[in-house]
Amino acid sequence: MKEKISSIQLAFLVINFTIGSALIFLPSSIVNHSKQDGWISAILSSLIGAVFAFIIVSLIKRFPNKNFMEILEFLLGKWFGRLIGLFYSWFFIHLAALVLRNGVEFVKINFMPNTPMAVFSLAFGIIILYTSLSGIEVISRVNDIILPISLIGIWLTIILMLPIIEPDKISPILANGIKPILRGTYPALGFPFAELVIFTMIIPFVNKQKNITKIFVGSQLFAGITLFFIVLITIMVLNIYPTEISLFAPFNVARLISIGDFLSRLEILISMSFIISIGTKLTISFYAGTLAIAQVFQLMDYRSIIIPLVIITVSFSFLLEEDIAEVISFASTTWTPYSFLIGVLIPLLLLGISFIKNDKS
Repeated sequence: MKEKISSIQLAFLVINFTIGSALIFLPSSIVNHSKQDGWISAILSSLIGAVFAFIIVSLIKRFPNKNFMEILEFLLGKWFGRLIGLFYSWFFIHLAALVLRNGVEFVKINFMPNTPMAVFSLAFGIIILYTSLSGIEVISRVNDIILPISLIGIWLTIILMLPIIEPDKISPILANGIKPILRGTYPALGFPFAELVIFTMIIPFVNKQKNITKIFVGSQLFAGITLFFIVLITIMVLNIYPTEISLFAPFNVARLISIGDFLSRLEILISMSFIISIGTKLTISFYAGTLAIAQVFQLMDYRSIIIPLVIITVSFSFLLEEDIAEVISFASTTWTPYSFLIGVLIPLLLLGISFIKNDKS
């Protein structure tokens, strides 16, 4: 029986996926280019990200009875379509490995610096093994429970930061013109918004497609607004230079929260939210990659390839870069055009081809 999820469950998945690793890593990536105008870049990237989301969902809606790999074969031909399908499969698994590495580095550096990285990688590997074997329905039901916990942690952290913000740290606005803002917007387009292309593998599971465009785009915008506030608060607390050089800027901001003389070091809130969000993003990325490979090779059950793909993903996460600084540098530079090609340009081209084919028919 084909699995099904509700449109609300899709929205919850989109929110947790989009926030994902961007919760901790996005502020530094943006502020490195936009300086005190980083919050404007965060708004702009979220709005452009909504356009990306619209392109993705519009493409899938044109083929209600096909999965994404079947759409590729229909529009591009059998062999070229499968080749592009393999390209997408690699992108999904590559993203899963990158997210896994992000999570492992965060936990190791901040909580257990003396523990071997392999221990954390194995733990994350077990998580994606179990969740992927369980299927998208179970993944969605678990996410229904953990997303509210994650959002409470994020927004409570934002609220508790308000007493220590300094609004003058975001002035003067537009002091260096529009170019730095556009440069700051650029990395956010590839990470996380173009990555939403992964949901080409998830949207076909939604049982009621009637309002799917509003739900998909709306949930992306909600996640974008949340990230905007994280970027804004981080700048107004840490200032520009500390945000630029910090590996985990929002985490460092949360460390400054203190309620009276009895409650401090509330970074556990943002840490909990980050681990939940990154775990969801890792699971969705790996599940999409596994499903894509199974569909390309027309396997009866994607579960038959999960174990070897878990081993490949965990192993690849070790080989990505030398350390977390290089991983972040890769995500802020090389990843953006790579993700933009996969997540925006190819879907836009496919959408155009679908209209041409429809006119000819």
